[in-house]
Amino acid sequence: MKIEQIVQGLRSRAAQHDSQLAENDPSKGVLVAFDLIATALTLKHPSFKEEREWRIISKSLMDDPECDDQGQPVPEREPVPLDFREGKSGLIPFRRMPLRDHNHAFPLKEVVIGLCPDPDRSRRSVRSLLVNQYGDWARTGIKVRCSNIPYRYW
Repeated sequence: MKIEQIVQGLRSRAAQHDSQLAENDPSKGVLVAFDLIATALTLKHPSFKEEREWRIISKSLMDDPECDDQGQPVPEREPVPLDFREGKSGLIPFRRMPLRDHNHAFPLKEVVIGLCPDPDRSRRSVRSLLVNQYGDWARTGIKVRCSNIPYRYW
C-alpha cells in the first residue's frame, strides 16, 4: 500500500537524521519537518489527476539559494534569484521558472482553471493574460478551460 511506503520512508529518513546528528541538535526537527512537507506536497487527491500538475520541491533554504536539496553548499551552481509577491499576511518568496523550451518555443497547450467561486471570470482573465503575454497565437494555440471538480464554499 502506498501510505505504508510513505510512512516507512519518513521513518527511515528520521532515523538517518537521528544517527547523523547530535542528540540535542535542533536541526533534526527542521530536517524532519522538511521531509514531512516535501512528502505532503507530493500527495494529491485522485480527483485532481486531470490537472497533470508539475511540482518542483526543494529543501534548500529560500535565503540560501546556493545549497543543494540536502542543504549542502554548492558554490559552482549559479544562484537563482528570488522574487516576492504579496500574500495575505506577508511576503511570499518564489523563483521564476522559464516556460520556453531550448528552441525558445512556448510548449503550453492547455490551462485548466482550478477551483474558484467565479470560474468564468477566471477563465477570461487567464485568456487575457495569455493573449497579452504571447499575442494572438495564444487565442487559438492554448486551450483554457475550467476544472470539472465542483467548488465548495466551506
